[in-house]
Amino acid sequence: MYYLQEFLPHNNEDYRLFVVGGEVISAMRRRGENWKTNIACGAIAEYVEPDPVLSQLALKTAELLGADYVGVDILISHGQPYIIEANGIPGWTGLQSVTHVDIAGVLAEYAIRQVQLAINKD
Repeated sequence: MYYLQEFLPHNNEDYRLFVVGGEVISAMRRRGENWKTNIACGAIAEYVEPDPVLSQLALKTAELLGADYVGVDILISHGQPYIIEANGIPGWTGLQSVTHVDIAGVLAEYAIRQVQLAINKD
């Protein structure tokens, strides 16, 4: 089986927005030497303030997927944002290296709140 995807010019960069519990907790720009912008492929991470338009796209993506947390990858091509991936098991080592947010702590606190809500519901 082959999956084909149209190439979109994107200046060798994209954005990862990390959504937890209906909130964008942090974001980064990934810049590569070529079209691959994965940290594992040698791209570098840079912290960026979450852009309001990209944040809304990431939040809507999480909502549509019913995801408690998700990494949403967005690239800009010809001035238009494109969601290229919504990852339910996102790697966040690159993001953690450039953000002041304690991602593990945010995820743990969210999980604890969800458990408490479930207990109190019964």
